[in-house]
Amino acid sequence: DEYNNTKIALNINGHGQEEIFDRVLVSSTGDDICSVLDEKSLPMEKDLFEHVETYPYYVSLFKAKGLDTEKLRVSLIKENATCTKAGHPTILAAPCPDRDSELFMNWTVSKHGIEDSEVEEKLAQDIDRLGGKYCKSLIQKKWQRYFPHVKQDSLLDINGKGGFYSQLQQLQGQKGIYYAGGLLGFETVEHTCNFGRKLVEENFF
Repeated sequence: DEYNNTKIALNINGHGQEEIFDRVLVSSTGDDICSVLDEKSLPMEKDLFEHVETYPYYVSLFKAKGLDTEKLRVSLIKENATCTKAGHPTILAAPCPDRDSELFMNWTVSKHGIEDSEVEEKLAQDIDRLGGKYCKSLIQKKWQRYFPHVKQDSLLDINGKGGFYSQLQQLQGQKGIYYAGGLLGFETVEHTCNFGRKLVEENFF
């Protein structure tokens, strides 16, 4: 809700506890933003963020035999770095080759709808293809929503109103709400922090 065009009411954690703010800075993935925006007060914003999607992302620590740690080091598996290979390991590394030659890490970009067990199966298949033998998973950390990005068809134009980012730029600061996060600064800490800092410096001082 909006109060006199300068006040924003936030419902905290959906429990009916309402707080009033002059301005609000939202930093989240686009699909998360959609889940908290009030459709009556912010219809344009809610419609816009519907064009954002994310990927599940995994970092795993596992045991395998037969891989050449000296040759592997930190390796990009180029053939897996495509949309058609979602769920397959993209990067492999041997973090402590001198201490444990059977200890490895991998980084995997998946897609919604692929089960965690299937991601592990794809890892085992690729380890086998690379000449090794997958033994067991030690740790698997999953981010459900990673790398927020705009759907390809929405980059240039949405319903004749312009592309996603040109529309979002017009909404920045309207109704006292500003948007930051990986969607606007690419999914790295440095880019995201730089964008957020610039946004605050230009609008909050």
